[in-house]
Amino acid sequence: MSGKGSRFILWGIVVGILCGGVVGTWFPDTGVAIGWMGDLFLQMLKLIVVPLVLTSMICGIAGLGDVRHLGRTGLRTVIFYGLTTFLAVTVGLILVNIIQPGLDFERSKVQDKPEVVERTLKQLRLK
Repeated sequence: MSGKGSRFILWGIVVGILCGGVVGTWFPDTGVAIGWMGDLFLQMLKLIVVPLVLTSMICGIAGLGDVRHLGRTGLRTVIFYGLTTFLAVTVGLILVNIIQPGLDFERSKVQDKPEVVERTLKQLRLK
């Protein structure tokens, strides 16, 4: 993808980061109130990843043409997919343990607003 489409996506990401920073800094109660949208978005992403990867692998294998090539190439594909998945999970776990996102949540500006903290705890108990 190049041209207008990629610039549109880039600007959307930049605007989203800036809006998230503004809402999280100056309007934390609004951020908590609309947090369900982010949760829904992440759940939808998780829902589409496996079918998308599976479909792309099936299309790639079907595009080979000759079925005799499928044995060796199919085995290589499955091994490559397994290794890259293992690598991605390993890197993710290492980075989460090093960075520890959310560690300073109690010391954030939200702590100065007890009603926001109470509402957040109440929502976490519901999950």
